[in-house]
Amino acid sequence: MASKEALVYDTNYTNTDGYKHGIRAMTRPREEAEHFLETCGLAVLHLYKQIPDLRRERERLANRIKDLEEHCKRVRSNAFVSIPYDPDDPDQPTAYQKIVWAPLKDHESELQELERKRARFLVELGATEESSTALAGAVLQIAKQVLSYRFMGKPGNLNGEKMIGSQRITEVIWEGRNHALHYETGSPYLRVKQMLKTLGDDFNITFDSDQNNSLAILDLLGWKDATAVLSDLHALIRSE
Repeated sequence: MASKEALVYDTNYTNTDGYKHGIRAMTRPREEAEHFLETCGLAVLHLYKQIPDLRRERERLANRIKDLEEHCKRVRSNAFVSIPYDPDDPDQPTAYQKIVWAPLKDHESELQELERKRARFLVELGATEESSTALAGAVLQIAKQVLSYRFMGKPGNLNGEKMIGSQRITEVIWEGRNHALHYETGSPYLRVKQMLKTLGDDFNITFDSDQNNSLAILDLLGWKDATAVLSDLHALIRSE
């Protein structure tokens, strides 16, 4: 925590609603914020060691599920035999039942085993998705903490601020973090809804605000690795 002497008054500071304060707001010196970011950077590096592995595991499970579904289709397809239908043939229903449904019954155990495997992989995929989005949400949380530490709250318009589509990067970070933290409530804040809608409009993506979209937000921020995250945060710390 910075001492009162270390805090810098900023008469140009803008609050979270976009209006200037009637009194002077405070920010912390860049040097203190840089040191804070160095400490947080270790956590970011650790998180990004895990995220790629989870992405690869998610892809592997999705491909495995797809393969199983295709296998099921082939088994069902091979189980049926096409024969001409003759309504005047009294033996037709019996013949049809013997030729078509008997082979399907022979494959029933194989299909049941494939469905069991598919269900297991779906559970594993769901767990992997949850882990991935939780880590992505943690990255957004750290980024928001860095902004809070430097600017003593949500910053206003910063000089030379990077844009994500039509939005300032600080807006996407801040409301992205709020989304990651509160999406399960099913009642997203208005600013979160606005941020996600604008991202969707800018990049032609449909977001479900009831789902954790943290991974997609990281991708749109361009944060493919820890270096990209720290680079953007260092630039924001140096901004006024």
